[in-house]
Amino acid sequence: MDIISLNFNDTMVSYHKYVIMSRFYMSKNNSYNGNARIRELNETTELAKPREQLRSKKSDGIGPRPATRPISTTDKQSMAYVTTRNIETETSYLEKNWPLFVLKELLDNAFDWLNDYYPAKSLEDTNFRRIEVRIWISEDGNDRFVHISVRNSNPKNIPAFENLSKMFDFYSWHSTKRNQHRMTTGSLGDALKRCLGMGYAIWTSDYNPDETLEEKQWDQPAIIRRNGKETRIFIKVDNSLQQIWAEIEQEGKPIKDMGNDTEVEITLPLPRSGEDDDYWIGRLKQYFNIYKIGKSRTIFTLEVTDR
Repeated sequence: MDIISLNFNDTMVSYHKYVIMSRFYMSKNNSYNGNARIRELNETTELAKPREQLRSKKSDGIGPRPATRPISTTDKQSMAYVTTRNIETETSYLEKNWPLFVLKELLDNAFDWLNDYYPAKSLEDTNFRRIEVRIWISEDGNDRFVHISVRNSNPKNIPAFENLSKMFDFYSWHSTKRNQHRMTTGSLGDALKRCLGMGYAIWTSDYNPDETLEEKQWDQPAIIRRNGKETRIFIKVDNSLQQIWAEIEQEGKPIKDMGNDTEVEITLPLPRSGEDDDYWIGRLKQYFNIYKIGKSRTIFTLEVTDR
């Protein structure tokens, strides 16, 4: 047959295909059924497959059994805001350094805002670019809390923090920093939500929702004062439904005279690890002094108060 002279690859599969093709041409003079020839082609080609592939098709009870499948669980992505492990992973800050994270993010927000609305084009602009930090520690029984407040100047009373409902939506991103190709000091774009979540994670670290029907909540809000008014934002978590949301209190006049300045205040529980107040104040002071290096044409001040 002329077909013998065809150039087939020297493999088992090609050899068997050659045999079947030869039978196909020869079947013009016999009574082979077309469907039978197709079955024969499939069976013959199957025999030419590597042994590893054939083993995988063995029935149950023959050959090695698959390993037991792991049990999978599902957590809503928004819950990553309130679990210590996820917060540490996504921010690269260990729990013991969260007060530093809060100070950094509040400073970043103030500095970036001044750069956007009061750019330092000359030395004279320094008078309009002011950032003030206040730190104090309070006690309630055996619990201690660190309070960090960062204020920036706003002499023209430019509207600030206009979309708080979107900013504190734990199921969506709303930020001027994410996906923006511009130089900013902060890049996460969800710092205030992170700060609220850190407070909740620390406060509920010894809480097991399976042991009680009552949800333990973090009752210290993020406080935002701007344009002559004050807003308090509380974080709320439902572990059974895996839901997280923000409750925004009705806006009112600030409890103190701030002029046109903008101020954000965050509170965190301090770990019961034995360090005294001077330790935490010292760490925050050290970070503040390092942070302001290179931030030209901006007046930075730090005050440690009793309240």
